[in-house]
Amino acid sequence: MWCQLGASIAMNISADTDLALAASESLSVLENSILRTEPGATNQIGHFDLQVMSPPTADSVPVAIIMLTPLDRNTSLRILPMDLLDHIPSISEFERLCVTVDVRVGQSLLMRYDMAHSGSSSPGLRLHSVLGPSSCTHHQLGSTFVLGRGRS
Repeated sequence: MWCQLGASIAMNISADTDLALAASESLSVLENSILRTEPGATNQIGHFDLQVMSPPTADSVPVAIIMLTPLDRNTSLRILPMDLLDHIPSISEFERLCVTVDVRVGQSLLMRYDMAHSGSSSPGLRLHSVLGPSSCTHHQLGSTFVLGRGRS
């Protein structure tokens, strides 16, 4: 039920923000899952949910968005703010530059698909959705792309 409600909310948000118009394609919920973090867990490794060729810039329109919704308690997400790097970050760059964004129960965090991010160690259930055009299927949906190890 939560996944169905989340899909409905995500589609309403996309309609309100005209993301489909900006992307010139109709949008759909490409992935919808409930994630659980157990008490005492460590932070996730920085990653992308879709394949990314370069970091986002303020003048580029994202083809997809990620929505994170806490279900049972407040949570947080670690993200790499835009325009800090001109290349895909390494794990160490992500760890050094990321910021933690708190997301409270009753809120949803919307984020560009091309922003490096990771779950925090905050325990609880959260709904994780990827919203985008069907053309995103070539992005190997369902895979997680861990950040590179080449740069420090």
